[in-house]
Parts: sequence; C-alpha cells; structure tokens
Amino acid sequence: MGGQKLLANNVGEIVHGWGTSQVGDAQHMLMVVKGVTTNATPLDLTLSDGLDYPKLPDFTDQLVKARVVARRTDTSSFTDNAAFEMECIHMVVDTGLAAILNQTKTIIQNGGGSTSWDVSFSGSSRNLFIRVTGEAGKTIRWVAFVDIVQVTG
Repeated sequence: MGGQKLLANNVGEIVHGWGTSQVGDAQHMLMVVKGVTTNATPLDLTLSDGLDYPKLPDFTDQLVKARVVARRTDTSSFTDNAAFEMECIHMVVDTGLAAILNQTKTIIQNGGGSTSWDVSFSGSSRNLFIRVTGEAGKTIRWVAFVDIVQVTG
C-alpha cells in the first residue's frame, strides 16, 4: 500500500491513493485473478486458488479494467490461446446491492480452436467476478490482471 487512509479488501491486492474523509474513499487497486476450465461451464476467476473473489465496499463506484489471457495446456501444440481487454463501471449502492454498467470487451486474440472462449464481468453483492467460459474437452488456464479506480462516499 502507498498513500494515506487506504483500504485493502482482497488477498494479494496492491493499493495506492490518498483518502480524505474515510478509509478507502479514493484509491487505485491492482490484483491478479486466475482459474482453470475443462468444459464450457462458466467459471469465476479467483484471487487465491478458488477461495476468494474481489470484494468491494458499500456506497462505492469503480472503473474496472481487466486484461485476460488464456492458454490451452493439455496439448503440446499450444496453438489455442486468447486475450481480451474489458472495462465496466461496478457500483455497490447499498449494503451489497451491486450493478455492472457499460461493459465493453475487445478481443485481442482468439486463435487456433479458441473461438468459443469468452469473458465477461458479473457482480453479486459486494463481489466483482471475472467470468470465463472455456471449451468442452480442453484444459484452459486463465489469468486476469484487474485495475480498479475507486471512489467511496
């Protein structure tokens, strides 16, 4: 952490900013989430081996940017890969009531046999999810770098 009156809510989170009236009211956060898919069932990437999702405080708006990369790992050809960039506004308006607004996605690479792979944002309560969808019969490792600018009040 770097700054004053900061609030780190998540495992492995790096926080920078300068609070004014309350802890965590104006800050920038960085984190990495990851996961593995082996089918086409959507999976929410986690902070620590399936245990934690990014959590955000009440009465907060965040500009969220995520860079997601995926690679098939169960073959020696390694030609199936994908990369995406996403942005959204994530709002937690009242004791855990969340909304995802203005979600955008850019497909940077969807190569080889990976054209059905997909990513999106989702929210539930105070949690922010990076939701990925793989492909049946393929083991795919997913990693996302998440960049959040937050204002609380």
